[in-house]
Amino acid sequence: MGVRWINVLLAVAIGGAFGGFLLGVRPTAKSERVTTPAPVMQPAEAAVTYRELRDARRGPNAGFRVAIADLPPTVVTSDPAQQTEADRRGALVDRARHRAFAGAPPTIPHAVTEQTVASCLACHGTPVTIGGKTAPQISHRAYGSCTQCHVPQHDATTADAGWAPNDFVGMAPVIRGERAWAGAPPTIPHTTWMRSKCGSCHGPHGRFGMQSTHPERRSCTQCHAPSARLDQR
Repeated sequence: MGVRWINVLLAVAIGGAFGGFLLGVRPTAKSERVTTPAPVMQPAEAAVTYRELRDARRGPNAGFRVAIADLPPTVVTSDPAQQTEADRRGALVDRARHRAFAGAPPTIPHAVTEQTVASCLACHGTPVTIGGKTAPQISHRAYGSCTQCHVPQHDATTADAGWAPNDFVGMAPVIRGERAWAGAPPTIPHTTWMRSKCGSCHGPHGRFGMQSTHPERRSCTQCHAPSARLDQR
């Protein structure tokens, strides 16, 4: 009797498994076929010539343009377009008064009481105008000791300090950068070492005569390449 029931249970189990297999492989309701419409081909846009490329406004940023007049007063303080060649040469002469030779770190034209980086960056971290004079922004990243390179200006108060005279002559400053052709952006007419922040001299707060005519553009080396002859690297 026990063997008979075991055979019955095995038959039921085998029959149930076979029935489940048949239910699993039975085709379901016919699925709907999804068709993707073919993309609509847009007509090709005519390419512009190199002569037209300079003034053509294309792509997603075609309508983006920033004019100097649209910038806030804190960004632009004067119209660089009014600068003349005489203004530029005068700015270079004034700039040279604070350097022992062309390319030397500028001297400090005022008394130094607090010789810490924080005290220097209080005025030279960003351009600050005090008493009609502008403290220029440093042209490089901040280091731990400003007075290691920038020393107080040699004047009547330091004439008897026992300093030995310096007759070193540096490279003659270049007035204008060379151009590959007429109308091309000029190359950078000086070394770029320690002068990574171009706006320090050529920004809206730089000396009049050396200010850029397009201060809204922030990537200077995208157009102005370092001079292979003057970069000294």
